[in-house]
Amino acid sequence: MQIKCILNRVQKFQSFVYERVRLVEESGDLILLVDIAPRANSWLKCSKCGRLCRGYDTLGRRRFEFVPMWGIKVFFCI
Repeated sequence: MQIKCILNRVQKFQSFVYERVRLVEESGDLILLVDIAPRANSWLKCSKCGRLCRGYDTLGRRRFEFVPMWGIKVFFCI
């Protein structure tokens, strides 16, 4: 079973999909990087007013730390 399948089964996000999962080594530590993207044809929530709207995220790529799996740090990359 692939990591992406496990994430879809355990952690479901309605407005995002898991795209690519890769295992990299940074500073001697193993890190699991999971790329997520907005689901096609979905409405997004504005981070300022909280209303649903159509639009694109204009910020640069960034990482969000997630719960470690098997002692490996996991980051969601948007």
